[in-house]
Amino acid sequence: MGKRLAGTLLAVVLLISFGTAYGEEYPVDVSGMKAAVLCSQDGQSIIEYNSAERLEVGGLGRLPLLLAACDKIDGGGLALTDKVTVSREAARVPGPTAFLDAYENAEVSMLLKAAAVICAGDAIHALGEAAYGSIEACAMAAAEKLNSMGIQAESGEIANGSVRLSADDLVRIGGKLSTSECFSLYSGIFYDSIQHEDGRTTELASSNKLIKSCVGTNGVATGSSADAGYCGIFSAKRGSATFICAVIGAKNSSERAAKAKAMLEYAFAAYDIKTVAKQGESIAEVEVKNGTASVAELTAREGVVCLLPKNAELQSDKDIPDMLEAPVSKNDVLGSITYSLDGEQIAKVELVSSADIPRAGTAHYVGRILCEWLHA
Repeated sequence: MGKRLAGTLLAVVLLISFGTAYGEEYPVDVSGMKAAVLCSQDGQSIIEYNSAERLEVGGLGRLPLLLAACDKIDGGGLALTDKVTVSREAARVPGPTAFLDAYENAEVSMLLKAAAVICAGDAIHALGEAAYGSIEACAMAAAEKLNSMGIQAESGEIANGSVRLSADDLVRIGGKLSTSECFSLYSGIFYDSIQHEDGRTTELASSNKLIKSCVGTNGVATGSSADAGYCGIFSAKRGSATFICAVIGAKNSSERAAKAKAMLEYAFAAYDIKTVAKQGESIAEVEVKNGTASVAELTAREGVVCLLPKNAELQSDKDIPDMLEAPVSKNDVLGSITYSLDGEQIAKVELVSSADIPRAGTAHYVGRILCEWLHA
């Protein structure tokens, strides 16, 4: 097992890599898959198996549209209680379906439930149209969102659900969806139903078997097709740790579930996720010379989260000045703490001043002397 360094949006983190080429050994059996990834929720990798190849992913190709729609709902641009008129185009979307009729009226909450539980293409299409006015506009928003996540995709392919995605792409999308407030209302449901405007009832039975068989599973989505095989993104949370895995190309739904469960159980058994610093957390105080304040509070510039083997002991090394000379500017990097494991640096916390400290002038010193005299 080798260690490698990589940056995330939050901080420098530890990545544990088990190789990426076919034929290498992995801590769990990923044979038979076209691709597989296991990582922490913020993207720190544990297992990568052909993770970068863009592949057919069945119904999971509609997740970028769903992610964009959820962004709109979470941002207040579309309410769960809003009514949506289903278009003919939405009603005709192939694949997993909520059996929506053209021109029926449905609440956003009903569509979102069908989208989250069974990845219903008609419901996702209807949500995208409602959120952005057209599926083309929704696809453009989704492409922009993916681009911000480091995923390149054409809006036309997103609009018709034919976009090819890698296992790396899937866990990034799944990680975003699992933190969506509205998506999380329904993503952990295994069986439910929706009531149509005309009184019909459609049963929703999730294909995510891990909701029942793997403790803490709260999503994310499954899909399949003749070309893609059985694919899925699976998220599970236990305590403060959340892990996500993606599989592409399983032979059947049982194999998909077995491979995903094995990866998640391995992650919880072998790793801890440790927060070594929170953004803005007070770390140290340093004396300031010739300033309007005598002490500068040093705080963590960014939060730092590390993925660590169970029971690993981190060593820390502070690089903090004994004294600062005024003026001191807020958010200037003034020191750091580095964290190491077995002699290898895995994370670094940059320290900044919590406030501006101007250089003291004559008036400041006169005021300080006067204040001390009055309180003597």
